[in-house]
Amino acid sequence: MEEAVKRPAGTSPETRRLYRSPAREAAAEETRARIRDAAKELFIANGYQGTTLKDVAARAGVGERTLYDSFGNKLGLLRHTIAILTMGDESRVPAADRPAAAAARELDDPRAALAAHLKLGTDLMNRAGDLILVSQANPGIDADLERTIARGTQAAYDVNVRFAQRLASRGELRDGLTAATAADIMFTLTSPGVFHTLRRTRHWGQQRYQDWVVDTATQQLLHDG
Repeated sequence: MEEAVKRPAGTSPETRRLYRSPAREAAAEETRARIRDAAKELFIANGYQGTTLKDVAARAGVGERTLYDSFGNKLGLLRHTIAILTMGDESRVPAADRPAAAAARELDDPRAALAAHLKLGTDLMNRAGDLILVSQANPGIDADLERTIARGTQAAYDVNVRFAQRLASRGELRDGLTAATAADIMFTLTSPGVFHTLRRTRHWGQQRYQDWVVDTATQQLLHDG
């Protein structure tokens, strides 16, 4: 949050400066995080139609007016929550360019690199998979929401393309397997549908789900040995 800091009497407006309060910014982010957590829990438990901003405000311990001022309406809150959860934070750095994604691509051992890369996808699903499915269960409710989901889906695919190109450039893919097909396989294994089937329908634990994704991808993508 920024606020104008007034100079002593007689100081011209041009000499005023904007003061950014770290404490206020930290408090504002903590409040947004509480709101996102509350929104995620309620949207998943009650669905989009069954959740109200009044419910979210009560769960987050804030005034309902705060939600309207910050997000405009319920759709705005859902869009914001999905956008942040899919990326993990409020940074605007593209997923493929983030340090964790780059670090996975730079590992020398292909199996270690693949495991590190896929963990990014399974972690994303554990953060946001349920909420993505809630939004997909309400098609057509909002064009901006659909664009948000589409951007997130494309970003997830782009991360897999970059990693598949890394495997291909080092000759680590199985014979006859293209980088495009490798990207499709990784994208599918870390998709909301697979996440929901294994974690929610079949009640697999997080580690079992992650291990299966890594083992399956390793068998499908990499040379034996």
